[in-house]
Amino acid sequence: MNAKLFPEFDTNLIYRDKIGYATRKKTYEKYFPSKKYYDLDDFSLNKKKRLIKSEIKRIRDIALDFSVFLNNQFKNQQEINILDFGGADAYLSKMLTNLLKIQTNKKMIITNFDPQFIDQSKEIDKISYDFVIISHVLEHVHNLDELFSKLKKI
Repeated sequence: MNAKLFPEFDTNLIYRDKIGYATRKKTYEKYFPSKKYYDLDDFSLNKKKRLIKSEIKRIRDIALDFSVFLNNQFKNQQEINILDFGGADAYLSKMLTNLLKIQTNKKMIITNFDPQFIDQSKEIDKISYDFVIISHVLEHVHNLDELFSKLKKI
Protein backbone atom coordinates (compact mmCIF):
# COMPACT_ATOMS: atom_id res chain seq x y z
CA MET A 1 0.00 0.00 0.00
CA ASN A 2 1.21 3.49 -0.74
CA ALA A 3 -0.37 6.84 0.01
CA LYS A 4 0.18 10.19 -1.58
CA LEU A 5 -0.40 13.47 0.12
CA PHE A 6 -1.10 16.37 -2.18
CA PRO A 7 0.30 18.76 -2.89
CA GLU A 8 3.75 17.27 -2.50
CA PHE A 9 6.26 19.72 -1.10
CA ASP A 10 9.55 19.74 0.73
CA THR A 11 8.45 18.91 4.27
CA ASN A 12 11.85 20.03 5.52
CA LEU A 13 10.52 23.57 5.08
CA ILE A 14 8.08 23.11 7.93
CA TYR A 15 10.60 21.73 10.40
CA ARG A 16 13.27 24.43 10.40
CA ASP A 17 13.28 26.22 13.74
CA LYS A 18 11.59 29.63 13.57
CA ILE A 19 11.04 29.54 9.80
CA GLY A 20 9.28 26.19 10.10
CA TYR A 21 7.10 27.38 12.94
CA ALA A 22 6.12 30.48 10.96
CA THR A 23 5.30 28.33 7.90
CA ARG A 24 3.12 25.93 9.90
CA LYS A 25 1.40 28.83 11.70
CA LYS A 26 0.65 30.68 8.46
CA THR A 27 -0.76 27.58 6.77
CA TYR A 28 -2.83 26.54 9.80
CA GLU A 29 -4.35 29.98 10.22
CA LYS A 30 -5.09 30.15 6.48
CA TYR A 31 -7.26 27.02 6.72
CA PHE A 32 -8.63 27.76 10.20
CA PRO A 33 -9.01 31.57 10.20
CA SER A 34 -10.88 31.69 13.49
CA LYS A 35 -8.15 29.80 15.39
CA LYS A 36 -4.62 30.60 16.48
CA TYR A 37 -1.88 28.09 15.80
CA TYR A 38 -0.57 26.36 18.90
CA ASP A 39 -1.36 29.20 21.22
CA LEU A 40 -1.68 27.53 24.60
CA ASP A 41 -1.88 30.93 26.28
CA ASP A 42 -5.46 31.24 25.04
CA PHE A 43 -6.47 27.92 26.60
CA SER A 44 -8.12 27.85 29.97
CA LEU A 45 -6.28 26.20 32.83
CA ASN A 46 -8.82 23.36 32.79
CA LYS A 47 -8.23 22.73 29.08
CA LYS A 48 -4.46 22.68 29.64
CA LYS A 49 -4.93 20.17 32.46
CA ARG A 50 -7.11 17.99 30.20
CA LEU A 51 -4.43 18.07 27.48
CA ILE A 52 -1.77 16.98 29.97
CA LYS A 53 -3.96 14.20 31.39
CA SER A 54 -4.77 12.97 27.89
CA GLU A 55 -1.11 12.82 26.88
CA ILE A 56 -0.09 11.06 30.10
CA LYS A 57 -2.91 8.51 29.66
CA ARG A 58 -1.86 7.88 26.04
CA ILE A 59 1.73 7.20 27.04
CA ARG A 60 0.70 5.06 30.02
CA ASP A 61 -1.60 2.94 27.84
CA ILE A 62 1.11 2.42 25.23
CA ALA A 63 3.62 1.44 27.93
CA LEU A 64 1.21 -1.03 29.54
CA ASP A 65 0.37 -2.75 26.25
CA PHE A 66 4.01 -2.77 25.22
CA SER A 67 5.20 -4.21 28.55
CA VAL A 68 2.73 -7.11 28.33
CA PHE A 69 3.99 -7.86 24.83
CA LEU A 70 7.65 -7.66 25.88
CA ASN A 71 7.11 -9.87 28.92
CA ASN A 72 5.31 -12.47 26.79
CA GLN A 73 7.38 -12.44 23.61
CA PHE A 74 10.84 -11.57 24.95
CA LYS A 75 10.93 -13.51 28.21
CA ASN A 76 14.56 -14.56 27.87
CA GLN A 77 15.87 -11.35 26.32
CA GLN A 78 17.14 -8.84 28.89
CA GLU A 79 18.16 -6.13 26.45
CA ILE A 80 15.69 -4.54 24.01
CA ASN A 81 16.91 -2.36 21.11
CA ILE A 82 14.39 0.30 20.08
CA LEU A 83 14.59 2.76 17.21
CA ASP A 84 12.55 5.95 17.55
CA PHE A 85 12.12 6.95 13.92
CA GLY A 86 10.89 10.47 13.34
CA GLY A 87 10.40 11.21 17.02
CA ALA A 88 12.01 14.67 16.98
CA ASP A 89 13.68 14.98 20.38
CA ALA A 90 12.57 11.44 21.36
CA TYR A 91 10.40 12.64 24.25
CA LEU A 92 7.86 9.85 23.70
CA SER A 93 10.40 7.05 23.52
CA LYS A 94 12.34 8.40 26.52
CA MET A 95 9.21 8.35 28.66
CA LEU A 96 8.20 4.93 27.32
CA THR A 97 11.59 3.37 27.94
CA ASN A 98 11.65 4.66 31.51
CA LEU A 99 8.20 3.17 32.14
CA LEU A 100 9.14 -0.08 30.39
CA LYS A 101 12.32 -0.47 32.46
CA ILE A 102 10.15 -0.42 35.57
CA GLN A 103 7.41 -2.66 34.19
CA THR A 104 9.63 -5.29 32.54
CA ASN A 105 12.93 -5.07 34.41
CA LYS A 106 14.69 -5.16 31.03
CA LYS A 107 17.40 -2.87 29.71
CA MET A 108 16.00 -0.55 27.03
CA ILE A 109 18.48 0.77 24.49
CA ILE A 110 16.98 3.55 22.42
CA THR A 111 18.31 5.11 19.26
CA ASN A 112 16.68 8.32 18.13
CA PHE A 113 16.66 9.05 14.40
CA ASP A 114 14.65 11.86 12.88
CA PRO A 115 15.61 12.77 9.32
CA GLN A 116 14.15 16.23 9.86
CA PHE A 117 16.65 17.02 12.62
CA ILE A 118 19.50 14.53 12.32
CA ASP A 119 22.04 14.26 9.53
CA GLN A 120 20.60 11.83 6.96
CA SER A 121 24.00 10.17 6.64
CA LYS A 122 23.79 8.87 10.22
CA GLU A 123 23.90 5.14 9.86
CA ILE A 124 20.98 3.52 11.60
CA ASP A 125 21.13 0.35 9.53
CA LYS A 126 24.25 -1.08 11.19
CA ILE A 127 22.16 -2.27 14.13
CA SER A 128 19.19 -4.57 14.22
CA TYR A 129 16.29 -3.29 16.29
CA ASP A 130 13.66 -5.25 18.16
CA PHE A 131 11.13 -2.46 17.74
CA VAL A 132 10.64 0.72 15.81
CA ILE A 133 8.50 3.48 17.25
CA ILE A 134 6.86 5.60 14.57
CA SER A 135 4.48 8.03 16.22
CA HIS A 136 2.80 10.74 14.14
CA VAL A 137 5.17 10.15 11.22
CA LEU A 138 3.39 8.22 8.48
CA GLU A 139 1.08 11.10 7.60
CA HIS A 140 4.18 13.08 6.56
CA VAL A 141 5.68 10.40 4.33
CA HIS A 142 5.14 10.60 0.58
CA ASN A 143 6.70 7.25 -0.28
CA LEU A 144 5.63 4.65 2.25
CA ASP A 145 7.08 1.76 0.21
CA GLU A 146 10.54 3.32 0.44
CA LEU A 147 10.20 3.99 4.17
CA PHE A 148 8.99 0.47 5.00
CA SER A 149 11.67 -1.06 2.80
CA LYS A 150 14.32 0.86 4.75
CA LEU A 151 12.80 -0.09 8.11
CA LYS A 152 12.47 -3.76 7.09
CA LYS A 153 16.24 -3.93 6.60
CA ILE A 154 16.87 -2.96 10.20
